[in-house]
Amino acid sequence: MTIIASVVVYFVLELPKVEHSHWFAKLQRIDFLGAFSLVTAVFALLVGMDRGGNVAWSDTITIVFLSISIPLFALFVFIEMRIAANPFAPGHIIFDRPLFASYLSNFFSLASHMGVVFYVPLYFQYDSYSQSLTRAQS
Repeated sequence: MTIIASVVVYFVLELPKVEHSHWFAKLQRIDFLGAFSLVTAVFALLVGMDRGGNVAWSDTITIVFLSISIPLFALFVFIEMRIAANPFAPGHIIFDRPLFASYLSNFFSLASHMGVVFYVPLYFQYDSYSQSLTRAQS
């Protein structure tokens, strides 16, 4: 299957022509504002989720960081849709229905995989612990 896919990609994929412009011109095309807004939004979300799981979900810092992450993600989408000349996440790709369905499918499959990887060992650890307690009591 890999060989067939490689042959199909070789014959069907049309790559853009290589640009031989100066590195400074390429650097000017980078969407630094969009990248910065995405990094700050993800950072705020991760700090809020980490503090919520480790400290408390009702902690002020947790609530503030989780609340800040929502408008930062909205700002990122606004920047990519309206401001950026060369966005790295264009809106027509982000909100395309078939692609959005694959994003959701990927998200839920990864979430279920992580749940299994985390909870199955805990289940077996608890099961073996309860069996050893039962043997010790009898």
